[in-house]
Amino acid sequence: MAIHAATVPTQTRTALVLDDDPMIRSEIGEMLEDLDYRIRYCADFIGALEEMEFDASVSLVVADYHLLGDAEHTFNGMRFIDCCRMRYPERAIRYFLVSGDRAPLMHNADDTQVPMIPKVEAIERLLAYLAPDYVRACA
Repeated sequence: MAIHAATVPTQTRTALVLDDDPMIRSEIGEMLEDLDYRIRYCADFIGALEEMEFDASVSLVVADYHLLGDAEHTFNGMRFIDCCRMRYPERAIRYFLVSGDRAPLMHNADDTQVPMIPKVEAIERLLAYLAPDYVRACA
């Protein structure tokens, strides 16, 4: 019996979206679902750490740089990424930061390996990073 490519199950990729704004979480998650990612939604730092512990298949993290409820800015998206890197160095995870800051974000001063994306451009910029062929086809 021959196996056709259509009958072979595709490998589901998992993304974790960490943002305290439910609308942003939803929009980014829906776009990633369109790119065949299974989504883990998190609204806070601790919940996101628990999800990472629970699901070792996470290969993409999109984290809000500033998380509400943290007046001292001790639990921001970059710190979450640093925690993930220390706890799971063997995992191949791609990281992105998003921020609602009004000032233009040219780069992430904390870590040049993690792109910093303005929230108003999040969908377009993530698509450009994750699915460049799709973006070129739509242009």
